Amino acid sequence: MDYESYSITDINKLGCPRVVQMFFELPYLDWCRFEKSELFHSLTEYLAELQTQRNQIQHQERR
Repeated sequence: MDYESYSITDINKLGCPRVVQMFFELPYLDWCRFEKSELFHSLTEYLAELQTQRNQIQHQERR
């Protein structure tokens, strides 16, 4: 059975992209391989860094 698929959706507000949502699905065994890959770890590290930066900016704006 072929489950590999993905989609990328821009969520616009007033004609300006506000959020880009990425969705993908994999068969479980492919997910297990992906979760152990360097790409997965790089992606999760990148997303964590973005969140940290966003939190720092929000904290500075509250001062």
